[in-house]
Amino acid sequence: MHKRNAQCPSADGEAFAFSNYGHIRIAGKQVTARGRFTAFRLAVREKGDITLMINGERASAKRDGDFLVWGKLPAANAAKQPDVPDIPAERSASLQYYFTPEEAHLSAGKDKQLELHIRCVGEGQANGQLRFVAPKGIDVQPNTVDVPRMADGDERAIPIRVKAAADAPNVLHTIKIQPVADTPAAPTTLLASVGVVMTREKLRPRIPEIVVRAPGYTMAVDEFSGTSYYVLDADGHRRFGRIHGVNYTYGFPAVVRDGKWELLYGHPLAGVRQGKNALSVHSGSGAITLGYTFYEDRIVMSVIPPTWPDIDHTVWLGNFDYLATPSKTGSRTTCSWRMTAPSATMATRWAFTTATTPTT
Repeated sequence: MHKRNAQCPSADGEAFAFSNYGHIRIAGKQVTARGRFTAFRLAVREKGDITLMINGERASAKRDGDFLVWGKLPAANAAKQPDVPDIPAERSASLQYYFTPEEAHLSAGKDKQLELHIRCVGEGQANGQLRFVAPKGIDVQPNTVDVPRMADGDERAIPIRVKAAADAPNVLHTIKIQPVADTPAAPTTLLASVGVVMTREKLRPRIPEIVVRAPGYTMAVDEFSGTSYYVLDADGHRRFGRIHGVNYTYGFPAVVRDGKWELLYGHPLAGVRQGKNALSVHSGSGAITLGYTFYEDRIVMSVIPPTWPDIDHTVWLGNFDYLATPSKTGSRTTCSWRMTAPSATMATRWAFTTATTPTT
């Protein structure tokens, strides 16, 4: 807000002269201005006649190329052409690409097919080659992909196979994708895991998570609350519904003990311990410890003793696209956990397997 006359030129050719305040709204071929304007030069995208309303009254203005001019601007604010250099290389065709699924999750000695999706963007045509540089124990075929000549908007999907050797290390591998010679594309990487691989990632500030990659699924466990909000199937598809408002819980699993929430997404834990292909999370109250055991094709969750043998522990899993029939050990047949004796060998366990195709 300016009490005196203000003049606001810009580098792209626009300029505004007003006092007190000024507000301009562009909607299609109508420009609405409010305030104490004395003149302005406004960039408009629409071609042809433009309707100008100033403080509720129609006003006449003239077109000057891509600008709408009303009033008389001071000479210092006359139209200026922006001094922007024209770099043809920035407009020329280039190749953009990505993979589906985004990562390759493998079993030792086995392979998996992914699709390399390529799209051409820009003026003219582009072609070239992309070369895969894999670490020891990982093989990509073909190791070089020929990209035929493509024009702006053209897309192609090229199948590739990623294989893990029988003795490949059980870690997260990085495959490099490098453009060959003058191929107009940027280098990138493709992640490949072998077996069950657990990594601690801190992509979001103060919210670390433990990401579990396995041939049959991908799961991210929130380290703050010990529950998850992110599960993908073997093909990289999300297989669960919303996590907010699902049976009054957030995330999965959510655990109720004796009518009280013990594990709930967003609720703080007492601690998390990570073992080989396993996690144990301790509820904030210390009343229960939930154990995860991760296999290549399934996830097993269990209440870890000691706990009270006569108290139910109910687990909410939320809305999934498909869950296989649970495999349960213990004496109960309802969807809750209950200790039959204060012994580790008698802890009730539920195992759920993922499925790549939904059932009806």
